[in-house]
Amino acid sequence: FMQLEMEAAYIDEEFIYEMIEDVVAGMFGVAGIALPRPFPRMTYDEAIATTGSDRPDLRFGLRFVAATDIFKKTEYSIFKQVLKRGGHIIGINVKGQSEALSKNVLQNEYAKQIVPEMGGKGMTWMRVSEGRLDSNIVQFFTAAEQAAILERFGCEDGDVLMMIADPSYRVTTSVLGQLRLHVARRLTLIPENVYCPLWVTDFPLFDPTEEGGVTSTHHPFTSPDRTDFDPKNVEELLTLKSRAYDIVLNGEELGGGSIRINNMTLQNKIFAALGL
Repeated sequence: FMQLEMEAAYIDEEFIYEMIEDVVAGMFGVAGIALPRPFPRMTYDEAIATTGSDRPDLRFGLRFVAATDIFKKTEYSIFKQVLKRGGHIIGINVKGQSEALSKNVLQNEYAKQIVPEMGGKGMTWMRVSEGRLDSNIVQFFTAAEQAAILERFGCEDGDVLMMIADPSYRVTTSVLGQLRLHVARRLTLIPENVYCPLWVTDFPLFDPTEEGGVTSTHHPFTSPDRTDFDPKNVEELLTLKSRAYDIVLNGEELGGGSIRINNMTLQNKIFAALGL
């Protein structure tokens, strides 16, 4: 194992991005692999909202589809209870895989066994046949809800919809992210000899604590994206982003870092926010 550690002064993120891209592209070039430049970038929020991971594997699709608003007036009891608690309903469309994902596999393997092992309470699934949704729960959805599902997920015959619903956004995205990878591996949807580098940016600066305060997502020396915040306002603190970044390749984090705080007044505000 070899690690490259870089410390630099009087620079910004763009300096880091360019230098690290040179290094990574250079290493792959030795093996005759050309990486696309510049590397694409994705914010932490977008990564979680579309893949359920802060180190997304972009070699295949299965991007998340937000469906919470479709069911805001639903009478389907499971969704109704989740939404009553401020929850979320998010899904993926596994295109053209209805034959590979039978009703038995979807219900008895995924819904009853695999998803609970991933931390979910269950999974809602539907298949698309002759332009209609097919599942043992479709009867509980109104015609308008069914039409909205077909449109939102871009459904075609042979597609399979898999949805996770939970009161916690973090649980919903985490479980669906694990499910996304499981399905892709099971159905061999991940192409070989393809490399998708990515910068993940704008991580949260703070995470909430059970005591009602905040703790550093990374460490207390990471620069925030702005300095005009009230260190006593927890709600505001949780909206701050950090000037941190990770370099990700095919779902693996290769490295990461951040712009450090170099101003004493700002550092003291961060310490005050943390109760130090």
